[in-house]
Formats: sequence, structure tokens, C-alpha cells
Amino acid sequence: MCPFGGAGGEPGKNVVVARRSFDPRAYDARLVVQSLLDGVDCHELDRLDGFDQEMHVRPIARFALVSAVLVPAWCASSAFGAEDPAEWTKTPSGLEYRVVGRGPDGPSPTVDSGVRVHYSGKLEDGRVFDSSRIRGAPAEFSVSGVIKGWTEGLQLMHAGDRFEFRIPPDLGYGARGAGNVIPPNSTLLFEVELFEIVPPFQHVALDEAKAKSTESGLKYEIVEAGTGDALTDQAMELRFALFDESGKVLTSSLREGQILGRGAEVAERMGGSMFRELPDLMRVGTKLRCVAPASMAFHDPTRVGMQADTPTHWEITATRGVKIPAFVAPDESKLTTTESGLKYQVLSRGSDPNAKQAKAGDGVAVDYAGWLMDGTPFDSSYSRGTRFVTELKKGGLIDGWIEGMQLMKEGDRFLFVVPPTLGYGAGGSPPKIPGDATLVFVIELHKIP
Repeated sequence: MCPFGGAGGEPGKNVVVARRSFDPRAYDARLVVQSLLDGVDCHELDRLDGFDQEMHVRPIARFALVSAVLVPAWCASSAFGAEDPAEWTKTPSGLEYRVVGRGPDGPSPTVDSGVRVHYSGKLEDGRVFDSSRIRGAPAEFSVSGVIKGWTEGLQLMHAGDRFEFRIPPDLGYGARGAGNVIPPNSTLLFEVELFEIVPPFQHVALDEAKAKSTESGLKYEIVEAGTGDALTDQAMELRFALFDESGKVLTSSLREGQILGRGAEVAERMGGSMFRELPDLMRVGTKLRCVAPASMAFHDPTRVGMQADTPTHWEITATRGVKIPAFVAPDESKLTTTESGLKYQVLSRGSDPNAKQAKAGDGVAVDYAGWLMDGTPFDSSYSRGTRFVTELKKGGLIDGWIEGMQLMKEGDRFLFVVPPTLGYGAGGSPPKIPGDATLVFVIELHKIP
């Protein structure tokens, strides 16, 4: 459960992703993943961040809740979009771009490719409406699945390039805009850094001579062994494609976003027990081909037009591992107690002597992990692989967070022990936080605007 809460420790309301109807006679790529989400709480939306359904698949509404707070200083401190001697080039479509930095020569993405990028997007008045940099994790999506300005612009780039784009309304969100974030007929400014071109997914049958099986029935082949960190104690970021028996791509991470979490968390969220087994089979960089009955992949296979024994065919690559802090029981001798009863320990200080001190009302970007006093984890931004962006104000956070973070500067890492009176109180926040629970948090403050 996230630290959202009303005054007096009232838990915040969960944000539920609405389910779409579907035709059981045929697979629907969007439904395959959507049907796995019974209900996503506010923090699980971190892994769904991105542009709206044209830009990725998921809305940017959660980021917009705090973008008004984050905008002023981030924009003021950045030359992104400002006029300088660098010349803008205009294409016949009206897209404008300029090269900020060049990588090595190489191929450009095509409309069939995927890309892995960092980006920031803002309006002409300087308001930031989305940023993978603020969230601290690159985005990955299909070149053909974004607004027209992005589809054209990405094909001008090579891996390693950094471009700025000025996208007119007819190549962006047009007269309709995008919710309350992007007004109608808006010109959009983007800074984009292209890290990797992701080839289109192609189904390749499992090589039976090389395939192995787990006791549960998951059949897999190691296509690339991977040389990175082991994933048994980390959150894993997974690039994936799901194919039907004819080899057609039903859905993929390029359409739905990458899966990220610890094995048990991914299994719970995605609904398939097969995901619990992946950390023992993979390292960062490992690529697998897997075949598993639908009952191992989905809570209810019939909701995506499959029977329990229908084979599902997967290609899965571990693209990143995220280390999650281990629980350490608070040492009372190292804790400082404030007048309110909040306890804290400075784990490390940031290195910047000019780092900003957080104050009430600030927008902040943090990483955190939370446990009950017995060490039971209940939430972690690390397991989602993106920073938590929020405001330090009542009604948005529990009181222990608001007080505690005002003790911190950018770059600091603190441990907090939050009593029930500064947390979720007698009501708790079911099902993970019981009533009158004392909470332990490790918080790392990355950025204050």
C-alpha cells in the first residue's frame, strides 16, 4: 500500500483500472494484459506511466496530478526548448527537430521497430506533462504506436542520439488534446534520447532438443544466457511478447509496457504462476522462449478466449534488475525521536553541498520501501522500477511522510519509524496494513524542484 492518505491517517482510495469487454471467440491483444489487472492501486500506476493510449497504452493522468508542482524549477533550470544558435530543421510534414547530441553511426528505427528512450515533454508555456527522466526509468514502446510526430522523428535518429522535437498539433493530439494535461491544438516540445532499437518480435518455435521443463510444467529454452546480475533478490524488468499457436503476436511489452517486479509480485499482478519461476531461470540479459499452459499465465484464461490447457508461447528478456533494500530492524540507539513521535535515522547524506531542503508543499521524486515492524513488506517503488513523484501536503500523504521528508535534502537516504498516529491510524489500510500498525520506511530523496 502506498503512503497516500487523507488527514488523520485515512487511507487513500485505490485507482481501479476499468476492464474492457471482449470476444471469447478470438484473442484480443489489449485484453490479454488488461484482463490480468483486477485492480491497480495508486502506485502500480507508476509502471503504467507514459503518454495516453496513442503514445503508449496507458494514461498520463497520474503524472499530471503533480506536474504543476514539478514544472517551474525543472523547466527554469533546463535549456530544453529554448532558442539558441542550434538550427532547427523542418520536415515537409511540419515536424521541427534539432540534434543535441550524436551517437555512433548505425541504423535508424523503422515503423516496425521498438525503441528504448528517455524523454521529457512540455508545452510551449513550459509546463512539463511527462518525463521518464523524472521517474528515473527509460520507456520502451513501438515506433508505430505513438503520435505521428514521434513516429516520424524517431526514424531520423540512431541509437545514442539525442534530439529535440517541436511537434505541431496535427502531428500530436490535435483539436481534442489529451485529458486535462494537454490542451487542444497544443504544440509539444520533446527532448528524446534514443538508447536502443528493439527489433520486431518474431515467433521462433521452442527447440525441443535444448528445452528444459520445471516441475510445474513450464517449458523453456535459454536463447541468450545473460551475463548481468542474478534476479533472485531483485525486481526484474521484462521485455516480452506473447504469441498464439500460429505465431501471431497477441501482445508485447512494446504495446503494453514492460513487466517489472519481484517474481512473486509479478505473478500476483499478472495472474500467472509461471512468473514466480523466472528469477531462478534468468539473469539480467537472459532471453528465454517459454511454453506454458494458459492456467500458468492467467488468473482466468477464459477471459482472454483461452482454455486452461491452451499452450501460451512467450519470448521474455530480462532487461534490468532493480535492487530492493532489505529490511533491517530499527536500532533504537541510532534513532532520533521528534516531538510528534516520529523516529528517524540518517542512513547517508547526499554529496551536493548546495542540495535543496524539502519543505511543505514541495514536489519531490523519491524511491522508498515500506515494511511492518515484523519485516513484512507492503510497498516499494524499487519493485516498480520508477520513482514516486508526489507533493508534501496533507490529503496526499500520511503525516509521517510530510514531517519526515522535511528533514531531508536532495540525495539523502533516511530510515523512518512511523507510529500509527502519523500513519494509517486505527483503521489501517487493508489488506496490507492492519490497524494501529507502526511502519518502517527507507526513503531516498532524489529531486526537489
